[in-house]
Amino acid sequence: MSMNAVANETSIRLWSDISSAGNLWTIVPHVTAPAGRVFRYEIAAKKSGVSGSSQTHQAGKVGWSATGTGTLSTLKISIGTNEHCAVEIKVFDGNETIATQTLALPH
Repeated sequence: MSMNAVANETSIRLWSDISSAGNLWTIVPHVTAPAGRVFRYEIAAKKSGVSGSSQTHQAGKVGWSATGTGTLSTLKISIGTNEHCAVEIKVFDGNETIATQTLALPH
């Protein structure tokens, strides 16, 4: 399954491949952007349920090859029965947010 979010700038496209095996969910965000550019990204996940809540955060920089497509990271989260997880992915050019995607799992 893929979910798409298109940034305000038409040359930027953010989407995630999402899969699950039992309670383990895998989210792999991808971006298509102008080749040769370097962008910063942040991925934040907040899980909540009967056992409480937890948060995780990933951040980094990624540069694109000549094709202009790159994978940001891989996030794996175990989501049990009666638990929910919100994932927010942001891509920045300097301090400007140029693409965002929000996921609600399970969906």
